[in-house]
Amino acid sequence: KPSNSCMTFCVVRMDDDDIFEEFGGNSFDAEQYTAEQFSKREEPRVRAQFQELVDWKASAADQLKRSVYSNYPQFISTSKEIAHLEVDMLDVRNLVSELSSSIKGLMQINTSYQHYKAPLPSTPSMSASSSTPSRRASVQLNIPPNAPTQKDIHELLGFTDRLDVYISERQFGEAVTEVNKVRTLFQEFPQLATALSVHSSIGTTKADIDERIELLSQTLARELRNPLLSQAQVRAVIKHMLALGQADSARSIFLETRTKRIQHEVRRLRHEADPPLYIAALARLLCSGIATTCDDFRQCLPQTDMLSGLIVWAVQELQTFAEQFQRHVFQSTDDFSVMGQCLRIADTHFRALESRGLTLSFFLWQLLHPALVGVINSAQNRLQGAISKQLLSDTWVGHAQWVYSEDARAPSTSTATSSSSSIMSPTKSQTTNNSSTTTAKGGIPRSMSTPGRMGAVHGSLQLTDSAIFVNTALQKFVSDACRVLTLELVPTLCTALAGLVEWYLGQLLQATIEGVALKDSQALAVLADAIFISEDLTPRLVQQIEERMGRSIRDLDRLCKRSEGKYTALRDAYCLRRAKEMVSDTLAWTNLDYGGPERPDMADKVGKPTPQIMQTVTCLHDLARQISKSINSHCVGPSLSRIVME
Repeated sequence: KPSNSCMTFCVVRMDDDDIFEEFGGNSFDAEQYTAEQFSKREEPRVRAQFQELVDWKASAADQLKRSVYSNYPQFISTSKEIAHLEVDMLDVRNLVSELSSSIKGLMQINTSYQHYKAPLPSTPSMSASSSTPSRRASVQLNIPPNAPTQKDIHELLGFTDRLDVYISERQFGEAVTEVNKVRTLFQEFPQLATALSVHSSIGTTKADIDERIELLSQTLARELRNPLLSQAQVRAVIKHMLALGQADSARSIFLETRTKRIQHEVRRLRHEADPPLYIAALARLLCSGIATTCDDFRQCLPQTDMLSGLIVWAVQELQTFAEQFQRHVFQSTDDFSVMGQCLRIADTHFRALESRGLTLSFFLWQLLHPALVGVINSAQNRLQGAISKQLLSDTWVGHAQWVYSEDARAPSTSTATSSSSSIMSPTKSQTTNNSSTTTAKGGIPRSMSTPGRMGAVHGSLQLTDSAIFVNTALQKFVSDACRVLTLELVPTLCTALAGLVEWYLGQLLQATIEGVALKDSQALAVLADAIFISEDLTPRLVQQIEERMGRSIRDLDRLCKRSEGKYTALRDAYCLRRAKEMVSDTLAWTNLDYGGPERPDMADKVGKPTPQIMQTVTCLHDLARQISKSINSHCVGPSLSRIVME
């Protein structure tokens, strides 16, 4: 082909048939062809050759497209015929294999059946004909009257294949029916298992059958774990598992699935800032889940021996609820009113399950009992720390104006949400309407039904700052503790209350003994604190707890006696101290002369009190007035008697 340059070259163009023959041959080598065409050629010729190859490629693609379009109907028809032929050949092959296996199985199983079960009894006719080979073979293959039929053996040999098909197509009802047939066959003819084991070459053994049954059981178990199944589907799957003898597995998987469903619903709950709202939602969700599970369980598993598993599951769910309750209530707040409200909400929901035969409320309280003990003990420690701070700043000066507080009562079930820890001043009606009281040691009424009884009738009791604080704090502590109080918690509350009362009275006793710089008015204020705590506050708190529980509590009676003993010890310490002060300081008792008159003219003075005795009487009289003013008149006699005795 001519060119504008001085160099000319020529390209020999080949026909399409030659091109296809060259490139389509088996001996075509691409590397050799490339080396021959492009290694020693100039660039213009290489470019021309490359363009010619591109043209050949486009021509080949166009020819292939026309060939495909023209032969497409024939290709589809041929493909369908091939597919049908493959299916037919597969069916023929299966039928031939099944027929061969059946024939071989019949021959070997019948021979083995006669060998392992019961050979035919030998008769004279059989013995006479035993010399003939054909007659002997017919005797060996003769099937006894109670032997399995050929149909039974045929179903046994094809059991594994049919079960695989049923499992793959999820026809669990038909699969269970097949399993029951095979099990019935093995029960009627136990020697079949031995025969299949001996002649394992037939392709189906007892181990293969057991393996397929186990596969069916695993498939049903996996199906039962599906959380998207409807109630009817769950009931059907459990029915199949019961037919296979998988009752325990069906029960455990059913309850495990319900647990996961409840946990999923719990994770979707919003964590409310108000604990009662969250506990109400949590208890409602859990109790509704338990109730639904209980109903479904009785429908799917009506056997009575299965109910123990349901109860164990319900207790486990209750334990999970108790853990969440402790985390969201006891560990998040110190308010007893919130705790009591949450406990009543939970108790109400769980008591609703009693209609379904599940009494779980008592077990809930048992699970929460350790946490409640810890809550009461923590409150005791906090309160004792607050009282300690109050004691450090107490000046031991009595105050006549202080709030006695209303006689708080524990909340009942119907009015449990109302606050019972408010401190109120006594009203006029409360100070005038008084019912029967019992006088305790020291002359102060044991149970005072009205706040103003002590001040209005027996004088104004003057308390120190620490005693006023203890009065308010202990009333609130007992009133709040009664919101969560149960019979099992009574010993814990009694121990906590006794510890606080005895510890405070011990601090007062220590202040009386070691308080050398205490004035007489301060010492009387300490004594007033002690008599108020032991003879008034403690009996009121005891009465409140006993009314809450509706019974007399022996531990509380012992607490009253111990507090009275503490008060007696403190009063004796005060009297001893006061007597020593009178003898040594005020009266100078060691300088007095108690000898009788030595002269007759002094006889008229015998029997008259000396000025020192008169001074003693005056001192005791002044002390009686102070005690009556600072405490009350009932405390004068015991105190002066003790001082005179010392």
